[in-house]
Amino acid sequence: MKKTGKISVAVVEDELCTRVGLLTLLSGWPVGRVLFEAADGVDFEEQCARHGVPDLVLVDFKLPRRDGLQLLAWMKER
Repeated sequence: MKKTGKISVAVVEDELCTRVGLLTLLSGWPVGRVLFEAADGVDFEEQCARHGVPDLVLVDFKLPRRDGLQLLAWMKER
């Protein structure tokens, strides 16, 4: 948890409609804030470099370029 006292969240989802739906749901979550969104695992890594690593990641397992399992392995290494 960061200085704001809220849990930072990232949404990793390639389907735009699903990603927007998750972001809409999270916008009303009082204990969290969306740090960033990403369309795939490579985009997630780039966003982490820009914005920092979130406390919580909602990740789809079927993603282009780097799928959810590969992304989880990458996160575990860090």
